Amino acid sequence: MMLRFTCMSNLFSSDAMAEGYARDRPAVHPWVIAQVRDRMRNPAKRALDVGCGSGLSTAALHNTAAHCVGIEPAEAMLGWSSQVAPNAEFAVARAEQLPFATGAFDLVTAAGSLNYCDLAPALREIIRVMTTDGALVVYDFSQGKDFADSPALDQWHTEFKRRYPAPESGPKLEAGGAPFSMSLPYTAESYLKYAMTETNVSNAIARGTPESEIRDWCTAELAKAFSGQTRQVVFNGYIAIKNKHAINEWLRRTLP
Repeated sequence: MMLRFTCMSNLFSSDAMAEGYARDRPAVHPWVIAQVRDRMRNPAKRALDVGCGSGLSTAALHNTAAHCVGIEPAEAMLGWSSQVAPNAEFAVARAEQLPFATGAFDLVTAAGSLNYCDLAPALREIIRVMTTDGALVVYDFSQGKDFADSPALDQWHTEFKRRYPAPESGPKLEAGGAPFSMSLPYTAESYLKYAMTETNVSNAIARGTPESEIRDWCTAELAKAFSGQTRQVVFNGYIAIKNKHAINEWLRRTLP
């Protein structure tokens, strides 16, 4: 597990990846947190964002919690955090060893980050830092690989994955929760910027493929898929909200 974490973490450790995450990732986090806020009985006082990347997911918490903290194990990713979420605090830390007091947070969020953790110790640490009536929000969303009204982007994405495979990962996280689907407008140019932030790209670069080669291929093929239009790109995901009891049940059912 530690070897897998180290390998995956390295894919997020470049300055280029950090800038891409700060500027070009899809604006899904604010929509998700708005759904969470609507389900909460009371606003949170202190929120912790586990695996915050450049801080986009942390910034989305500001309308939900009075004080927001983000942690991220890949230090380079935090280089943009003060610009992305200037009112939040950030620390280089791992979910398995949270540098916070017991009961410090009444809201903890994890946007896709638990996939890269040693899950059992991470969940136990999250339980420790949560207040008695606190909540853990686990959510994730797939790569935007479909147009709302055409198969052209899915066809492009199939070839993209074949040319530039995603890195190997561990077992799929089974967090449960409610599925969602949303769409965002993209041009070929803006989608290219987003596509270059995917781990398919950083994995290919790490294996020796020149970044310019990947960019040139994506540019040419995305121009065909988008045909000069702004298109709605679909993102599918899930949101799971768990109290301490539900987290413990999750641990009991799914982990040794």
